Amino acid sequence: MRRCCRCGQRAEVAAAEDPATAPSNHSPDAAFDVAVLADGALVLAELAFRAIRRA
Repeated sequence: MRRCCRCGQRAEVAAAEDPATAPSNHSPDAAFDVAVLADGALVLAELAFRAIRRA
């Protein structure tokens, strides 16, 4: 079986007013804004589309 190794990618959509002072995602003080979920899904869909187009 032939294996293919590719570098990983990470995408993050943040909604913090000041990312420098915002609590981390795993903090009990973190607040999540569901309004950015559609933007995050769009970013992931675009990355998948580009990967498929290159294949």
